[in-house]
Amino acid sequence: MSSSSLRIRPAAADELGQVASLVLHGLAERWGTLDPHLDLDLQSLSEGMAHGLVLTAWLGPTLVGTGTLVGGPDTAEIVRMSTAHDFRRRGVATRLLAALVDAARDRGAARVALETTATWTDARRLYEHEGFVLDAVVHGPHGDDAHYHLDLDPLPVPP
Repeated sequence: MSSSSLRIRPAAADELGQVASLVLHGLAERWGTLDPHLDLDLQSLSEGMAHGLVLTAWLGPTLVGTGTLVGGPDTAEIVRMSTAHDFRRRGVATRLLAALVDAARDRGAARVALETTATWTDARRLYEHEGFVLDAVVHGPHGDDAHYHLDLDPLPVPP
């Protein structure tokens, strides 16, 4: 995959089913099973488009990654990042993460936050490599979650 062939763009409304399927497939692959009560936000993904930004990564006609930016104005949160199995470790998540951070900056956020399952070492390495700082590992009802943040440089003020 060449980096120029990867296209990152906002999701279209008629692609939200594919986006939800990509995320759910990744979760099922990771956990071996899915609890439908834990992923109710994916059923209302279109609401996320109204309150945030759902980005998609495409190679030709194939959806290979996604991530969503919600919240603000001071702190934006990245949620539901996922890369299709056959396209992991090829730069998709790095490019999506950069695009989401840029979008947060463009929206005036001073900070970007995210969390991931503490045992997902590949995801944690990616976030740390891209400058995110670990705030805490918090024990929750479904295991430990690692909470990260990235402080953004303010946009320059025109003279």
